[in-house]
Amino acid sequence: IYEYKEHLYGGDSVGKHNGKLSKLVDLLYFITLDYNNLPRIIVDGIKLYFGYNAVYVVYQKNAGNKYSICELYGDNTYARDHMLYKEIWVEEDVFFQNLARMVNESKTFGKCAWRCQDFGCSIEEFWETKLGKAIRKGGFGYKAAITCGQPWHNMQHAISLYKPEEKGDYTEEEMELFNCIGKLFAIIQHHYREKIETEQLKNLLNTYITNMSSHFCITNSQFQVIFQTNSFALLAKEIFDGKVLRNTLMPLVAQMDEDKHLGKMTREYESITGKYLMQITSFNMDNNYIYSYRLQPLYMIEFEEIENSTARGPENSLISGKDEICFKASDAYSLTRREQEVLLLMLEGLSTAEISENLCIAETTARTHISNIYKKLEVNNRAQATAKILAELGPAEGFHQQII
Repeated sequence: IYEYKEHLYGGDSVGKHNGKLSKLVDLLYFITLDYNNLPRIIVDGIKLYFGYNAVYVVYQKNAGNKYSICELYGDNTYARDHMLYKEIWVEEDVFFQNLARMVNESKTFGKCAWRCQDFGCSIEEFWETKLGKAIRKGGFGYKAAITCGQPWHNMQHAISLYKPEEKGDYTEEEMELFNCIGKLFAIIQHHYREKIETEQLKNLLNTYITNMSSHFCITNSQFQVIFQTNSFALLAKEIFDGKVLRNTLMPLVAQMDEDKHLGKMTREYESITGKYLMQITSFNMDNNYIYSYRLQPLYMIEFEEIENSTARGPENSLISGKDEICFKASDAYSLTRREQEVLLLMLEGLSTAEISENLCIAETTARTHISNIYKKLEVNNRAQATAKILAELGPAEGFHQQII
């Protein structure tokens, strides 16, 4: 958390927020005690350290951009009322109606906390709506919502916070605090998603490894590669001529999602070196897996050669020099997937700010990755890192000059 404090509070204002920062650290520590029960432990922590009743709600996106509540965690009273007013919720709840925009704006502008006034509806006007009258009668009081730009597949995760009506509306200071909790929520979800994907990946590999070809890749529901063989990366680059594979996958996977019985899809592609059959397989955890909010599909993409037209020679090699170096460096220095991406951009000559923008991460995070790369390479700066990688792993002298 201290590493992310500038991201949470911003430069000069860090000092005056030390008390809240300490509570955020306490909240994070509390969550790590029972990380496997993330939704419940988050709302328990918010109540314990900040005094607000909370419900963690997972929304399922349906046809026509409509949402329905699929999971509820937290205070039993508020979770119960969520279900009691579920039908009214769908029709009238301003948060529910604006959920897609909330998530998009939280990702774009970093605003994570919302209340009725944010949507042009005052608290007084809200109490006059059908939903407002129902929840006021049920003792909800004032409501704010926290979201973050980390949707999993077609699900949205949000935290609803409540306080009694007699305590009045939320202050600007409280809304600022909720924004900080939302940013912390985004950080936690990012790392939690990686943890869940690792569990799924182990299951997938244990189940299917004997049937896999050597040219395969596994992506998460956001089409981020979480595992791939080197040969797959080379073939993907050749077949799709450097274009992003994700643009090819998205429409195919969307078609698979529409037809729930369609677990596999195949397409044929041709390149200068031959013809290949690409197969996409959707992989889900077992039905007896107890946390349904974790059931985000992984996708396995395989290439099978069906006709080899030419042998690969140096003139039509599938791999570029920079990519080859990164593959070698990953093995030689135990670089993580993200560190490998950062290293490639470093070799491209991008600055830390440009790396941050390219990978959609905070500059502090980019600096941390670069620092970790230096430690693993046992160097002190970018020039030394480049020189060491080129000396130990670089291909030809001509390429050395190209990089330099």
